[in-house]
Amino acid sequence: MNKLIRDIAIQTDAWCDKNGSVKAAEWEEKFAELILKECMDICDSTQAQYGQYTFTATTVKNRIKEQFGVEE
Repeated sequence: MNKLIRDIAIQTDAWCDKNGSVKAAEWEEKFAELILKECMDICDSTQAQYGQYTFTATTVKNRIKEQFGVEE
């Protein structure tokens, strides 16, 4: 498993309640949300690195947000 995906899974586990229990569907939803936020962060870093492509990076990020209903 990719280290980043493993780290995100660990973050998702930390989201469990104080008894360590969480419904599988809720865990999967949180995991997917964190993956999407990572994709949006890639767009932000691309925008910062390649300023002349700002419109494209911002457009992709916004489309990811809209498609999956992710809030920042």
